[in-house]
Amino acid sequence: MDHAAPLIGRADEVRKVIRYLLQPDVRLLTLTGPGGIGKSRLVEAAADAIAGAFADGAHVVDLASVGDPTFVLPAIAQVLGQHESAAAPALEHLSMLLHDLRLLLVLDNFEQVLDAAALIAALVAACPTLKVLVASRSPLRVECEREFAIPPLGLPDPSAAPAIDTLAAVPSVALFINRAQAVLPEWRLTHSNAAVISQLCLRLDGLPLAIELAAGRMKILSEHDILRRVVDRLDVLAGSARDRPDRHRSLRAAMDWSHDLLSGQGQVLFRRLAVFAGGWTLAAAEIVCACDGIAEDDVLDLLAELVDGSLVSVDPSGGGARRYRLLETIRQYAVEKLDLSGEAGILRQRHATYFQSIALQVDVALSKTGTPDNRSAIAEVGPERDNLRQALQWSVDQAQAEHAARLGGVLWQVLEQAVVRHPQPTKAIGTSALTARELEVAALVARGFSNQAVADELVIGRRTAETHVERILNKLGFDSRTQIGVWAAERGLLNAPAD
Repeated sequence: MDHAAPLIGRADEVRKVIRYLLQPDVRLLTLTGPGGIGKSRLVEAAADAIAGAFADGAHVVDLASVGDPTFVLPAIAQVLGQHESAAAPALEHLSMLLHDLRLLLVLDNFEQVLDAAALIAALVAACPTLKVLVASRSPLRVECEREFAIPPLGLPDPSAAPAIDTLAAVPSVALFINRAQAVLPEWRLTHSNAAVISQLCLRLDGLPLAIELAAGRMKILSEHDILRRVVDRLDVLAGSARDRPDRHRSLRAAMDWSHDLLSGQGQVLFRRLAVFAGGWTLAAAEIVCACDGIAEDDVLDLLAELVDGSLVSVDPSGGGARRYRLLETIRQYAVEKLDLSGEAGILRQRHATYFQSIALQVDVALSKTGTPDNRSAIAEVGPERDNLRQALQWSVDQAQAEHAARLGGVLWQVLEQAVVRHPQPTKAIGTSALTARELEVAALVARGFSNQAVADELVIGRRTAETHVERILNKLGFDSRTQIGVWAAERGLLNAPAD
């Protein structure tokens, strides 16, 4: 980690951490998040900013090299300049040392010594003026703990083309600019590269490590080359900075670190969840992922393990069933694990079967009401449009014509309703922005065609099809095929038959 580099885009988070620590009832605050989210940098910045509020200062203990929970308290004592006492147990000795001190203790990289959580809770209970700030991929799960999940960096608005100054102030973009100029001082954000940088930050989920590694490639690649290559982001995004921990020299190493901390069943569920696109509900995970070693009743606890490990995000917005998702960077890693496991075929079939049944239920509901455009029935399945599209592609690939037709009909109605309810994001861009061939590709993408299916339909190479899709995304300022679908539906492109 480059401690000399400034902390970019985290001013709000630093203020929140400080506000928490100044509350009398907050004694133990844990900052959680996936590898590469910037936990270490954030706790150190917050500790530096608030150290003056503690008469005895702030002390940082890096536990990255401590693999045994029994060594946590001795490591703390060592940072405080104390040695273990032969006459007293470590907890008693440290409690006596800290009992009357007004001190902030910062514990970094706690995820690998979670079994020491009870010792930290006991230390807090024994020392009335001690406060502890922890950075960990998983919460400690002790009674006195307050958890603060670190969000990704703020992202550009995919539906807008802001002024250069406005875009440069977006946290993820500001970080890219800072790190790019560190390796290429003459580089600048301009009108000609603004859309590419915006797309790049969106594709990298606002994950600071990913953005830093991508910016580091500016020395040898153009921003356009980097954007094209982030499809293989785990391999492309690697750095050689000698002052980074090994697990932060590439996204793959960071993901390996988090994955290896999971239980065996946790690893299995993690890779199986990669079959979902755009998120899932608990009910979907229980039906699709419960097989061969994982019972349906196990899924909830294992999902909680993945949430605690900061690999799965929870979407708290909206009513109805709570949804879960993998950041796309993490999902790509999970897909690799699934493909290597030999389970990919059966899991994708289970996924398709589940969403085929969802489509059938919608069809039945609409037929009973006699209103083909029934908004409530379509609204319920709206959040599953990416899963429906993926199930549609699977059904087409498997020549399941009836299922494909039903899925396509439901997906079309979902897209139509999305246009009615959320027309603003794509209104400003007309069809003249694309060439005739790109309009054909956009219409096929909206119908659920994969890049290979587009290539087959138009009798072009797969790479050519991929290039067309990338150009459409860049020209329209979008970051997903779903947005292309909504845009195409809005302009009636799906009403015209494909040539």
